[in-house]
Amino acid sequence: MPVPAVAGHPFSADEVTSRTLSPNLKSIVPSTSRVYRDSAGRTRVDVAFPRGRAAPPPIAVIIDPVGGVTYSLNTETKIARQFVYPPVPALPATDDPWKPPTVRPDTPVPEPSKVETLGMQQVGELIAEGRRITTVFPASAHNTAQESVVEIWYSRELQMMLLKQVHTTAMGDSATRLENIDRSEPDPLLFRLPPDYTIVDFPRAEKATERFTGPVLPPMPPFEFPKLPPP
Repeated sequence: MPVPAVAGHPFSADEVTSRTLSPNLKSIVPSTSRVYRDSAGRTRVDVAFPRGRAAPPPIAVIIDPVGGVTYSLNTETKIARQFVYPPVPALPATDDPWKPPTVRPDTPVPEPSKVETLGMQQVGELIAEGRRITTVFPASAHNTAQESVVEIWYSRELQMMLLKQVHTTAMGDSATRLENIDRSEPDPLLFRLPPDYTIVDFPRAEKATERFTGPVLPPMPPFEFPKLPPP
């Protein structure tokens, strides 16, 4: 679940993911991540992957919209991939999370086939609003038609999704939930690059022959929910 860069709503929590994969799909998914956001809107996600021969090392991602930099930290090699962009202010809190999604114009996204309101319920210690979004992906030359059903529970008080349940025809079922939510200000050192890390410009490829010269992109916008059709 993305952590919106919202100012004035600090917290830290465990993001717990459980997934039942389809029989023909094998994948490594994180079981638990630790997420943080400070009052300035800076965010951090610490991801630990399940143990195994093919498991990647633990990583941390720090997004600092105020400083205009994102770091992807490899905690084993002490290498930080750095992506610099123009500083932008953190977003103010919103009273209307159910806005149309913001997507790149060259990224085709099917319109939801059905959007349902699920009312209010308590998730942990917070009250959340629920939506169920059904999207049908048409068949292509290589795939049959697929259906995705996403159930989202969102807290306006925290300005964050608390629970996301997904069912897809091809990928199976998954559920992601915030647990152990702490509303106090996180340690400021969590949002700074440790001094013993080596910085490498991002993006970077081992066999690249030219440096990236494309446009500087702003940080990823916060997750926004599909708008309900008029009654």
